[in-house]
Amino acid sequence: MPQAEQLNILKTIIFGYKRIPMSVIQRQFLLGYDQVLSLIALLEQAGIIEPLNEGERVINWQHPHWQIIANQPELWQPWADSAAAGVYKLEKHEGQWCVVREVHANKEVVACVDNEDDGLRWLMEKFNVV
Repeated sequence: MPQAEQLNILKTIIFGYKRIPMSVIQRQFLLGYDQVLSLIALLEQAGIIEPLNEGERVINWQHPHWQIIANQPELWQPWADSAAAGVYKLEKHEGQWCVVREVHANKEVVACVDNEDDGLRWLMEKFNVV
């Protein structure tokens, strides 16, 4: 995929998530962490993202690129929906298996089950997996 296309998709992911979701970006482009950092560096050079400061990257929402993307919800809305949905995981808490929903850094226990197999069945039913 051409780099310009990667950068456009990267910007829609960031706009949809309202943050820089490194693991989502890695999975989307099948890239390693350092390769994603190289793409982020290009956005920094363009002034779209501020350079790393105290361990955090700040998105420059005033940059004109964001306004262009904001006017194209068909591009970023799927990413926003994905961010809001969170990630479901099966974890063992205090000796009990629980289905946990993670949205950004927040975790919530959705259901507790008797064993790992029941948890996997719960997830499969939730997401209509046959």
